[in-house]
Amino acid sequence: NFIIKNAKIETDKGLSFHYLGNAYLISGKLELAQKMFETENKIFSNSKDQSDEIKNYLAASFASLGIVASQQSNYAKALDFHFKAKAIFEETKNIEKQTAIENNIAIEYQSLNKFDKANVHFLKASKLNTKNYISNTLLFTNMGKNYLKKNDFQNTYVYLNLAKKQQTTTENLYTIAEL
Repeated sequence: NFIIKNAKIETDKGLSFHYLGNAYLISGKLELAQKMFETENKIFSNSKDQSDEIKNYLAASFASLGIVASQQSNYAKALDFHFKAKAIFEETKNIEKQTAIENNIAIEYQSLNKFDKANVHFLKASKLNTKNYISNTLLFTNMGKNYLKKNDFQNTYVYLNLAKKQQTTTENLYTIAEL
C-alpha cells in the first residue's frame, strides 16, 4: 500500500511538471518549459513503476522536449527527442500517440528541408490514423504543404483536396484559410 501511495505521488508530481511545462510553452517561456519537461523526464525515467502508463508519461516528456527544441529551431535535437518518444509509444502499442509523433517527426524533417523523409513519416502517420487520432484535415494539409515545398503540384493538389474533403466543421478555420 505504501508503494502504491508513493507511486501515485510520484506520478502526480511528474504530471504537475508536465502541466507547468505546457503552460510555459504556451506562454512562450521556452527555457522554463524545457526545465519543467526535463524534471518530468527525470521523475518518470527514475520511476520504479515501469507500467505502460508510466512509460507513456516518459514518452510524452520526450515529445514535449522535442516540441521545445523545435520551437528553438533545433530540429535535429527535436528529432532525437521525438524518436525516443516514438520507440516508447511503439513498445507500449500506443497507436494514438504513435500517430501524433510520426506527424511531429515529419514536420521536423520538413523544417530541415528533408521532404522525402518527411513524406515517409506523414504516410506512416496516415496509415496509423485509422481512428482519426489526429485531424485528417491537419495531416493531409501537412502532407500537401510538404509536396508543395517539393514542387510536386499534382500530389499537393491531391492532399490539399483530401484535407478540404475531411473538413466537416469550422473547427479548423486555419486549414480552410490555407486551402
